[in-house]
Amino acid sequence: MFTLQNNLSDSSENDRYKAVDTEKYTTEYSEEKLWQKLAKHFKSIGVQAAYKVLQLFYVTQNPKCPKKVKAGIYGALGYFIMPFDAIADLIPFIGYTDDLTIIGAALVMSQFYINDEVRTKAKKKLAWIFGPESVSKLN
Repeated sequence: MFTLQNNLSDSSENDRYKAVDTEKYTTEYSEEKLWQKLAKHFKSIGVQAAYKVLQLFYVTQNPKCPKKVKAGIYGALGYFIMPFDAIADLIPFIGYTDDLTIIGAALVMSQFYINDEVRTKAKKKLAWIFGPESVSKLN
């Protein structure tokens, strides 16, 4: 079993996210489900978060990325896709906080594989799905 460790905070609020069993969520992942989730919930997810999700997607396309890292990313993306997880995505303002915590941990785990090529592909996909103005909203 591979677990995704959250190194973002030691507070008790984030304790339940410290070890997420990504194997449970990898079965939820598919490229089609990812595009559907992004398209349907873009406004509530936001440009920055969508960009980070796309970066993770493109990291998995890198043949040099280890299987263990890919497994963690697929688990994080599967968790993101699921509408009912620790905090249901449908709850206004807080619905994606747990998802973003898991996405953040996956970003930390995959940071060595997020290069200029990954960032460029993520920006192009963001512009293709949501329009060129979405890229200008990135930090």
